Amino acid sequence: MAREFGVRLVQLDASRPYSAARGRNEGLREALRCWSDVLYVLFLDGDCVVEPDFPKAAVTALIQNPKRAVVTGHLSERSPESSVCS
Repeated sequence: MAREFGVRLVQLDASRPYSAARGRNEGLREALRCWSDVLYVLFLDGDCVVEPDFPKAAVTALIQNPKRAVVTGHLSERSPESSVCS
């Protein structure tokens, strides 16, 4: 479905174990390869929704404190009952 929206996908090599961290790392590597001038990256799980004001607030926080590497917000899952950990 993502391809229908023109989203660039990274096919993970099945000979290595899958993990969320591996997916994020390989996706980030590909994004930086394609868009080397990117300044900020937002990692978002598929079951989460971004509040409309969060990206601007996060960038502002990063600009205000150049030593800051991460900005997080309150996390609430859209469908917590669907989690494997429930």
